[in-house]
Amino acid sequence: MDLGRDAFTITYDPDRVDVEAIMCRIRSLGYKPEKAAGAAGEARAAAYNLDDVPAPVSDALSRARASNRLTLIEFYAAWCDPCKVLETTVLGDPRVQDVLGEYVFIKVNTDKQVEPSDYFHVVGLPTLVVIDAAGTEVYRLEGMVEAEELARRLSQFAASSHR
Repeated sequence: MDLGRDAFTITYDPDRVDVEAIMCRIRSLGYKPEKAAGAAGEARAAAYNLDDVPAPVSDALSRARASNRLTLIEFYAAWCDPCKVLETTVLGDPRVQDVLGEYVFIKVNTDKQVEPSDYFHVVGLPTLVVIDAAGTEVYRLEGMVEAEELARRLSQFAASSHR
């Protein structure tokens, strides 16, 4: 991990510490903290030009459009322990696996596939992004989520995309 380049997510209890105290402490260590764009689980409301999306994500988006499905992108890195937990505990959960059939699912290793990570403005790992057939980002999650919550959200997005 290179803290001068890589981003990380901090989860905190707002009843015990405020954001400015966290930012102040990070600055005291010599880093420039930034808030992620949007809270966990909020879509960035970005509309991507499908002709500009880098491979291999562009291929996944084309398959999704042809089969009238959404695209789920998992951004991860081999060194990222939370990514490993997400992979085995959350994405491997049977409830999530059942819903993934409604999606074209692609994994992007941010160390080996830098261009898609930059294009989608990935600032922390793990990051999950759902994109509809029109190229609009409908969901983004930076960090962890419980399997039940992810399955519920993915089901909602899949159901609304078939209307």
